[in-house]
Amino acid sequence: MKTKKALLIILSVSTILLLIMVLCISENEKQQLREDNLILTAERNAAESFATADTDVYFEYVTKLTPQNVKKWLMFLEVKHADIVLKQSLLETGHYTSDVCKENNNIFGFRKSKHTYYSYPHWIMSIAAYKNWQDTVYDKDSHASYYDFLIDIGYAEDVGYINKLKRM
Repeated sequence: MKTKKALLIILSVSTILLLIMVLCISENEKQQLREDNLILTAERNAAESFATADTDVYFEYVTKLTPQNVKKWLMFLEVKHADIVLKQSLLETGHYTSDVCKENNNIFGFRKSKHTYYSYPHWIMSIAAYKNWQDTVYDKDSHASYYDFLIDIGYAEDVGYINKLKRM
């Protein structure tokens, strides 16, 4: 029974990681992933034939939006200053209760335009988007701290944003 659960968990996490990777790769790499995904799908289908109802409950637990799980994914995706970024996710979403968070799986309030927020298929994809953004704009050598970086780029409209993060 534990072997079946472990196999399903590994395959389910593999699927999430595959989705994250698709955001960051070229068309040739995407084609290779499509071919690899056919194999993964076949493996997952075989594993699911052994699945029991409580496996779905465990997967929901592993991917449930909690500060602990966000922190795990921030660390796994090697987001810089994970402790501060975790606080950002909590502050931006009112501890994951905002409509933007619930409806769009957007835990950082990233916007397409002034009135339109980005929407993600899963909140983990929001972390992947933050990582891509951070890798693009953050230069640790140009700023005394990550807080200074957030101030310098005008990350938030709220002038008290950094102080609120520091108090959390």
